[in-house]
Amino acid sequence: MQLQITGRHTHITDEERAIFSEKLGKYQKKVAGLTKIDAVVNSEGGRQDAEVILHVAHSNPIVAKASADSHMAALDLIIGKLDNLVSRLNDKLHSHHKSKSTNSIE
Repeated sequence: MQLQITGRHTHITDEERAIFSEKLGKYQKKVAGLTKIDAVVNSEGGRQDAEVILHVAHSNPIVAKASADSHMAALDLIIGKLDNLVSRLNDKLHSHHKSKSTNSIE
């Protein structure tokens, strides 16, 4: 799995990269078929915008966006959104219908 962290109009420190890698790396176990994670942090006018895209094999990408006062606050908001989206994806992929039994009541 590839992890790409990009900063637009801002500098991302090595410490921030390590935190991003740690928090986003957990999705490798949660999402089957995860091939790549793109994280983009944009700074404009004192506002920090962040976007994370999870590229999943044989599925549409999972995209989450958030704005906050700092990179880490935006990342925390995105983690909450991604947890919800990943849960929904996993529910769609796994059938929750009970199978019909072959036993019949006579």
